[in-house]
This record gives sequence, structure tokens and C-alpha cells, in this order.
Amino acid sequence: MAFYLIYRPRGERKVRRLLLGKYPDMGLAKARKKATGLRGDIVEGGDPVAQRKMDAEAAKRRAQDADAEARTIACRLTVKGLIDRFLHDKRDLRWLPRYRAMFEFNIIAPTRPELQLDLGDKAAADLTANDIDKLITAVQARGSEVQARRLYEALRAVLRFGVKKGLIAVNPLIAVTVPKNAEPRDRFLSVPELREVWKSLTAWDDGTEKCTVPVAAVRSLRLQLLLACRIGEITGMKKSEISDDGFWWTIPAERCKNGRAHTLPLPPAAREIIAAAIKASEHPQFVFPVHARDGSAWKALRPDVVSSHLGTLQEDFDFKDREGNPAPFVSHDLRRTAATYMRKAGVSSEVVSAILNHISEQKATVLGKHYDKDDLAFPMREALTRWQALLQDVAEGQDPFARNVEDITELEQRTIKRTQGARLVAISGGKS
Repeated sequence: MAFYLIYRPRGERKVRRLLLGKYPDMGLAKARKKATGLRGDIVEGGDPVAQRKMDAEAAKRRAQDADAEARTIACRLTVKGLIDRFLHDKRDLRWLPRYRAMFEFNIIAPTRPELQLDLGDKAAADLTANDIDKLITAVQARGSEVQARRLYEALRAVLRFGVKKGLIAVNPLIAVTVPKNAEPRDRFLSVPELREVWKSLTAWDDGTEKCTVPVAAVRSLRLQLLLACRIGEITGMKKSEISDDGFWWTIPAERCKNGRAHTLPLPPAAREIIAAAIKASEHPQFVFPVHARDGSAWKALRPDVVSSHLGTLQEDFDFKDREGNPAPFVSHDLRRTAATYMRKAGVSSEVVSAILNHISEQKATVLGKHYDKDDLAFPMREALTRWQALLQDVAEGQDPFARNVEDITELEQRTIKRTQGARLVAISGGKS
């Protein structure tokens, strides 16, 4: 059942019928009230049916104009502009700094020749799956499988945003093969490798040996090995994050991967390195500042720059695996090395997890979440101080992590004899 208003406009002979609504969405009382209001307009010369048609045509024209404007904007909007719109709209996103750096390095202002595909200045509407595939392939070709996957995911977020906002008509990423997730790395330095790396980094830092990379990169790598931090957390270090006494470093939540602020105790060697870096810093804020490419501004040392410098240093180390093949390492392997040897030295997994700013199994329980609020500050301080002492032992030619198999075999033999002796005594005692 439906309710209609039947009327004849002023000056016309043709009767018109206007749909007011349908039952049960509209009741009789509501239909009468609406009809009464429309009759007043009709008496004054109005025509509700004609007005409804005019409103529909106006809405259609507005939609057409909006589509035309969107197409015009899409033609003018570059990939860089689309990325800027995305970053501005998602300015509260925790991953925003990482996305910004990734787009800057790979698309907007690439420095590597293989990445200079001029995608940043290309019209966003003209971006094709082939363009994206070339970019992803170039990143994969330099061995950065993880970076390729993350770049794909970041571009997916940008292009979905563009389609949702009407800035582009089609998402070209749907025709691009998703990069495979890289296999988790398990590389950590052996004791001889650790000895060579630590001695070389120390010599390059104090100037006793000439180094081919900036001292800021060397100090960043030394701190990563000492503190087991992520390299980006170290390169972005600010002077205000260091406590007044120099014994503690608080990394703010926005610079931590898991979004949780992290306070680390600084062992003596780390305090010396940071003090030297602050003294050499010409910036009021950053501990490891560098000039922008145009030389007009300062910014923090980028982690990918340190990784690139570490690639240069691989020639000095020239490590090999058991088959004699090259066995290079990346900066994150230093973090894994520190965690591995701290566990070998007897540091509990809970304390190592706290140093790494990971959520341990114990912290994931109800007790850890709601009741146990110990920040493990002093156990972490003890563990990192012990780790520095072990590094010094390794540099002096010792192997504090060695396990003597002969000692274990002798212990087993003694245990077996004691066990057998106890059995014989028990048996003989029972027989007598």
C-alpha cells in the first residue's frame, strides 16, 4: 500500500500524482502531515512533481561535474602527490615515518640508478602494473626481499586510498604478483667473526685504523652490537632521549616498532660512544645528524645508509661459510648476535626479551599484563654490562662461550659410576 497526493498545479488542467511514501515505512498520520505541507506549496504556485524532477536532474549534473573534476584532478595528480595526500590523511598512523622514508628512498627521490624510474612525477592515473612490477623487481634484484614486500604493502595502501577517495579509477596493483615473504634470517657471528668485527669497529672509531665509511656509521654499528637495538632506533637517537646522568636511554613509542616506549641502561662503552657522538654533533637535537642532499637542512642518519656502509665494510671482513662461499651479514644480524650470546652467557630469556623490547611469554600472561609491573631495569643493566665484558674478552682472544666436550663426557662417566654404585649397594643390602 502506498500514499499519493493528487493535485492540479495552478494554471494547468492536467492532474498530477506524487508518491508520498509506502506502508509500513510511512503511516497514515505521517502521510497526511506531509500532504498538508505540500498543499501549502501548491496553493502558492508550487509544483512538487516538477520540483522533484528538477532536483534529480541537478543531482545528476553535480555527480557528472564531480566525476569530470575527479578525472581532471587525476590527470594532474602525480604519484608523489597521491603519496602526499595519503600521508597527510594517515598522519596519525604509527607506521607513517617508516612509510615516508620508504617512499622517499624508492620512489620520490631515489639515489640508486636502478630505482630512478621517474615514477614520482608520473600521473597517478597513468601508473600501470608494469611500472610497479619494474620497481618491485629492482628492489628484489639488490637482495632486499623484505624491503620489496614492505614496499608492495605500502603501495597497496596508497592505491587503495586513491581508489576510495576517487583520485584514481583503477588500482593497477591487482595485476602485480605479490612478492614472497623472505625466509627468516638466522645468521649470527661466530666467535672469530665477532672478534674481528668488534676489534675493527673499535679501531675505526678511535682512529687507530683508517676507515672508508663515516665514523657515525661505525659508531651506530658499535652501539647496535652493544645494545642489541634496531639500527633505525640508534640512527634516530636524540640528545633529549639520554638521561641527565647518561646512564639511561629512553626510545619514545613513536620510534619503536611495537609502539611501546623502551628504556635501556647504557653500559660504559655505550656511554663513551654516545658522549663522543654528541660532542661531534653539530645539531641541537640529533646525535647522528647528516645534511640533506641539497645541503639546506639537517636530518637524522638514515638506517639504510648505515646498511649501505656496512656493505662496503664487508670487503674488509670477507667472511666465508663452511663451503667457502661468501657469508656477508647485515646490521640486524648484530642484534641477533648480541641476543644469542647473552643467552649463551646465562642471561634469562625474559631479560633478553626486555632488552630487545619484545613481549616475553611471561609478560603475555595475565600476571605479566596486569600484575607484574617490574621493568627489569637492573637485570637489563647487569646483562648489558656482562655482555660488554664478554665482548672485551672475545677481542682479547678468549672464547668465553666455549663448552669443553671432554669435561661433559667425564661428568657423564662419573654420574654413571655413582648411579651404578648406588644400585649395587641397594641390591647387596637387600640380599644380606
